Amino acid sequence: MSSGGGGRGGPFDVQRVRRVPVLRRFLVLRTASAVAGAALTVAQVLVVARAVTGGSASRALLMTAGAVLVGRCGLAWWDRWSAETAAARWKRRLRLDADRAVREAGVRGDASAGSLATLLTQGVDSVDGYVTGPLAALPDAVVSPLVILAALFVLDWPSALVVLVTLPFVPALLALVGLYTQARARHRLRAVLRLGGQFTEAVSGLVSLRLLGRQDRTAVRVRTAAEEHGRITMRVLRLAFLSSFVLETLTSLSVALIAVPVGFRLLDGAMSLASALAVLLLTPEAYRALRVLGTQFHAAQDTHAVLDELDGLTRGAPAPARAPARTRPRLPAPDPADGTLVLHDLAVGYDTPVLTGVRMELPPRRRYVLTGPSGAGKSTLLRTVAGVLPPLAGHIRSGAVDLGDLDPDRWTRRMAMVPQRPHLFHGTVADNLRLARPDAGRDRMWYALEQAGAADFVRRLPDGLDASVGERAARLSAGERQRLALARALLREPSLLLLDEPTARLDGESEERVLGALRRLAGTVTLLVVTHRPAVAETADALIEVGSGRAVLTGSTSRTAAP
Repeated sequence: MSSGGGGRGGPFDVQRVRRVPVLRRFLVLRTASAVAGAALTVAQVLVVARAVTGGSASRALLMTAGAVLVGRCGLAWWDRWSAETAAARWKRRLRLDADRAVREAGVRGDASAGSLATLLTQGVDSVDGYVTGPLAALPDAVVSPLVILAALFVLDWPSALVVLVTLPFVPALLALVGLYTQARARHRLRAVLRLGGQFTEAVSGLVSLRLLGRQDRTAVRVRTAAEEHGRITMRVLRLAFLSSFVLETLTSLSVALIAVPVGFRLLDGAMSLASALAVLLLTPEAYRALRVLGTQFHAAQDTHAVLDELDGLTRGAPAPARAPARTRPRLPAPDPADGTLVLHDLAVGYDTPVLTGVRMELPPRRRYVLTGPSGAGKSTLLRTVAGVLPPLAGHIRSGAVDLGDLDPDRWTRRMAMVPQRPHLFHGTVADNLRLARPDAGRDRMWYALEQAGAADFVRRLPDGLDASVGERAARLSAGERQRLALARALLREPSLLLLDEPTARLDGESEERVLGALRRLAGTVTLLVVTHRPAVAETADALIEVGSGRAVLTGSTSRTAAP
């Protein structure tokens, strides 16, 4: 997702505030609150100085101190409530605007659903820290130093001159920090969006990745993105601590420049104790608002990066339980092309069995079609043979070897499966094909596409193998997605191929292309197909009828069609 708009060096963006009424109202109210707060601060310091130096507190002084305390507590509550309310209203508006933009114009560039979801959740949530932090601190950082500086000129003009000279260094330092952190904030946001996109893709295509044996590689990619995000975050935090240290040091030195002369003049009698105490208490308050703004500065940079991404938009079932993996397989994985697939007293399902007592022998290099009513357990049986689901009872053998004694990854290397809704990942045609075989050359990919009847439509794409399929392959039709997934499975050169409703939701022409691909596979692989379509059943060497909790092999398996 590309960034839109220029980055901002500080917490205040005049153009954005003008476009957002809730922010305009908030800043007006916050400015009035800042004026009142600064005045109450001066009043509190004068009351404390008089009470300390006077030796006793009169009733009027106590009442004044109480009123100041109540006023400051009320303003603190008001500031917090108004900031949180403004943030909630702005977040709602941002999400509504982004939703409308995506519905009307789609997502710009190479953004994925995962990165978009991360932007609209974690990204937009950063507005909370922005409004309640730097934006709320900004009016106070402008108003408070001026009010306190005016009070210092009345109390002791030499001290006020020192503050006047040193005070501009703080915003100058903040500007330098802003220029340096702007690129880092954008880098961090891109890392967060990339991590969210990759994680969502991995979860969405988990079954496909498992069947293709690419789950470990995908896990490494997600882990790498997470580690990169961690490194970037730590760099930003180190910079935040460093800038805060510099601000604290600058403030402490400025206060020292005032405290030392005030002490000497107090000893000489050139200054009253009440005035000296008031100056020493007010001087840190002149820098306090700017120090608070400095500690919140990085939240502003992060939020500006999120808001620029949002501006870019306007332009343009639980996982099944698995059997424990063996750390060391006891037997080598057999080739399904060399032995009969035997299902012995098999029970399949998730928590409770859907099919029980399944017994059959499936000689290799035949085409078997599983038929039966919806929900009878055909897909569940197919997933169990694939190793995605562990059998609840019984055994599956390839020749004389029990599949339960094998490493599941070694078994899946000899087979391929195309689920009823195959998942194609956000990337190019070649990227999706190479999930099955990362080292496949372009000639081998074109051959697999020819076998699956998908070569014609890929050639018509603007960039052929390098054409992007879009998020969830949205740029392809249902038939094209099915044939591309079949080509990906064939690229593995499997000995056992499992297909779940390969022609469901396809038109007649697309179905005929997939059937042609199945006919061409006759005699080369062991093929198990789940279907409701009579045309697909006609290609079978034998039928497996599934229903009433049973699966029965019917028909002859002695016929072998010519390849």
